[in-house]
Amino acid sequence: NKKKKNLFSTKNTDKKRGEKKKMTDIADIEKRTEKKVQIGPEKIGELYKQGGFRKNWLKRTFVLKNNELYYLKSRGDSKKQGVVPIDGNWSVDDHLIPGKNYGFIIKNPYGGRSYFCHASSEQVRREWLEAIRKTIACLGGEGMFDDLDDEKNSSSNNQISIPSGKDKMGLDDFELISMVGKGSFGKVM
Repeated sequence: NKKKKNLFSTKNTDKKRGEKKKMTDIADIEKRTEKKVQIGPEKIGELYKQGGFRKNWLKRTFVLKNNELYYLKSRGDSKKQGVVPIDGNWSVDDHLIPGKNYGFIIKNPYGGRSYFCHASSEQVRREWLEAIRKTIACLGGEGMFDDLDDEKNSSSNNQISIPSGKDKMGLDDFELISMVGKGSFGKVM
């Protein structure tokens, strides 16, 4: 029986250098890798959504808050009837629903349930589409880095130039900013 190696050990693992590896706490890792997400718009209002099983249309109060979209039976309720689990890969688009005006779909890219909704007016539909799109962008979806792309495109120094007389670039052409790590990259134990 082989014992698994503890990845977060405090043992002296690098005897050549005589260094001790620092104990890494899981919370430390989560803190460093935590995705910085911008909080999207907040919105509350009535929409009609198609039921998941019976396919009937139900009036629900939708709430978009803290990058979460959920719905209640009515505005006075505090219990969530359901949650639309949007993330950066979801999308929202206009959708023609027979017999219903102002329809749209919140598309699930993973093959699960998509949500068919319709609003009471074109203005309400546009407001919801815009708010949901902004939330998806905040969660890492399309448009998340639009402001960065605009900065790049507006700057005149968009091109990388290779010094004249050189066909290839080498390590000497780059500046070392910081070292991420060194040691046993790719080593299997």
